[in-house]
Amino acid sequence: MKTRKWLLPVCIAGGVLLLLVIGVIVSLGIMSANGFGLSIGRFYSADIGAYLVSGDEAMLMSDQNEEKQLFSKLSTGDLILVVHDGVDESYPAQTGAYRIFRLSKGDESDIPEDLNIGISTIGKFTVAEHSKGNASISLKIPDGWQYEVEDISESVEFSIAICPVGQTEGKLKVCYYTAFGVCGTGLEEVKIRLGGYEAYKGTYDKNRVWDFISLQNTPDSYVIINEGADAWWDEYGDEAMQILSTVVVGNGE
Repeated sequence: MKTRKWLLPVCIAGGVLLLLVIGVIVSLGIMSANGFGLSIGRFYSADIGAYLVSGDEAMLMSDQNEEKQLFSKLSTGDLILVVHDGVDESYPAQTGAYRIFRLSKGDESDIPEDLNIGISTIGKFTVAEHSKGNASISLKIPDGWQYEVEDISESVEFSIAICPVGQTEGKLKVCYYTAFGVCGTGLEEVKIRLGGYEAYKGTYDKNRVWDFISLQNTPDSYVIINEGADAWWDEYGDEAMQILSTVVVGNGE
């Protein structure tokens, strides 16, 4: 997958706007050394989530300050300044937004017509969902992909397995575990963000594609397992990560 590097993507014209940005940086005490970034772009609201758009690139944002409901007062096309954390190497790029400042109002005409943000532009999608007891998993599955719900015994209670239509080898499984453990030998873990969740991406023996993604801060153990998806990853990997970013898990409460 390609890694997108987001800096300050829009050249700021005018002293007033520049002073506003400087004031925001000073007032919040934001420094790159602390792992935060500043990006300017257009706000875009889609079925799948909220995006920051710069040119033909779109970055999926998750609200890290739900008390203030960062996206509630914004409209598609608004020019915004976003204070965010690191950018994950997924497609589209993903980040957590902590503060948003609207610099000017806009509308849909400010968004490129050919903007591609992944599955929300592919057409219709189906919500795949399953629950057992108080545990639940749901995903948005676009045209061109298929899924299967599996009830499993022992440590894995159930899963939703996905793969591209026509692929007979390899799948990704979003699993609910009663208990999940890993062997540390040869394991490299990287902290990422997947949709609205912090997660750890685990890779064994420097494999080309990750082996598991363990969601954090969830009511139970939810883990995404790569079962042979390497076979089609070069062609479908970016889209697979976008689908996985729609995951919602819960405990039925």
